[in-house]
Amino acid sequence: MAIRKDHKGKGIGTRLIETLIQRARKEGYTKICFAVKKEDLVNFYKKFDAKPFRELPCEESGRLILYYISVK
Repeated sequence: MAIRKDHKGKGIGTRLIETLIQRARKEGYTKICFAVKKEDLVNFYKKFDAKPFRELPCEESGRLILYYISVK
């Protein structure tokens, strides 16, 4: 997921994640897993209680961190 720079700070990313969580619950999923390559996004995902579970090398950013959000 990415938000264009000219649309950042408008709550679009928050609404997208909230909608994804609601849909995952409705479909019976217990976790949402995703990768974060930009350190400045970590705090954004922490708002949703995202937890890291693995780190991988990444040519572009040096590392890729895998996170999950519990949606029980």
